[in-house]
Amino acid sequence: ALIEQAGVEALPLGPGVEASCARLNISKQSFVSEVAKDGAFYFKNAVLPFLEATTEVLWRASQDADVIITSTLGVSGRIVAEARNLPHVYVKLQPGLVYSPYDPPVMKEFPSFRPLPQTEDDVAFNKREIAMMHAARASSMASILNGVRAGYGLAPIDADPINQIPSADRLALGLFSNLLAPIGCENDVFHVVGPSLYDKAEVFAGDEKQKLLGFLDAGAPPIVFTLGSLVSNLSSSFHTESFEAASKLEKRMIFLTGGAALDIPSRDDVLVLDYAPYSMLLPAAESIVHHGGVGTAQQALASACPQVIVPHLGDQHDNAARVARLGAGVVIRPEDYNAGSACDALRHIRDTRPKASLAAIHIKSEQSRQKISALIARLLDTASPQRRRA
Repeated sequence: ALIEQAGVEALPLGPGVEASCARLNISKQSFVSEVAKDGAFYFKNAVLPFLEATTEVLWRASQDADVIITSTLGVSGRIVAEARNLPHVYVKLQPGLVYSPYDPPVMKEFPSFRPLPQTEDDVAFNKREIAMMHAARASSMASILNGVRAGYGLAPIDADPINQIPSADRLALGLFSNLLAPIGCENDVFHVVGPSLYDKAEVFAGDEKQKLLGFLDAGAPPIVFTLGSLVSNLSSSFHTESFEAASKLEKRMIFLTGGAALDIPSRDDVLVLDYAPYSMLLPAAESIVHHGGVGTAQQALASACPQVIVPHLGDQHDNAARVARLGAGVVIRPEDYNAGSACDALRHIRDTRPKASLAAIHIKSEQSRQKISALIARLLDTASPQRRRA
């Protein structure tokens, strides 16, 4: 509906977490728990099993397309682009999906990487680890991937579908701030263009908006607590420990639940919402404590809002490490998060506001839309003659 309001035709590609949970006959909490244990679980259970169906949907929708643009989970994009002989743009939303041997991701799944290597031997080691990781993924997912490719008359490939390497007729974009970009990641086909900070602010209305604005106007800047939409189903103690921490510090607080049910006392200094636009909320907040999603982290940076990050799964660990490296926030491991550690961190991050303010100035200057438009236009202009549309 939001896409259609912008005047763009929208067609659901599917399937979504709910369909994956139904297929596996597990709860959403169990699904998220498995994702936290195995970074490839989501891809193997929520993407590949539906690949044939999503490719068919995209095939029908792209009949009159000039270019195919897909994100990390849009494996069908490469298949359809090849089958239709169209240019392909591959978008990476998180720096943790860029495997630079000079600045590899900080992730639970890859503990052997040598961060910020100082010697050529360390760089060589990271290159070998990255190559082995890609090879293992390619091998484990090749059967389903190449089965779908065969249905469109395409030759099999031996490639990691999570980290598609663009060729000369493809373009890869890092849709995140170059403040978070891994060292040495850009080349002729991969470009870091800056973050997308869209957060539905223009459609946030009604009672929820009035509650938020009224709360912000009624007192001192609050601390915002959120675990996003997925991780809220995973942590049972985050919200109660956060409530206790803010109470000890005598701070007003806002909880964004992502739709999860919370057992938080009703008080005048507490506001609980399913959702609120960060662009409206964070400039008026004292700080934010969150899960480390790349969107939340960058919205906080763009708002000069100090952040405490409690990463639970996937790229959240890498996002947290990169924000901390900027000096714009601090990190607490989930197992170490309690009212006491939260209080200590919230006191400490007051000192990070100058760095957060510098980050905000930088992010607002990145002009990602203009860069994306120019790069895609160049790709279309340089497409081979047989690809150009009449």
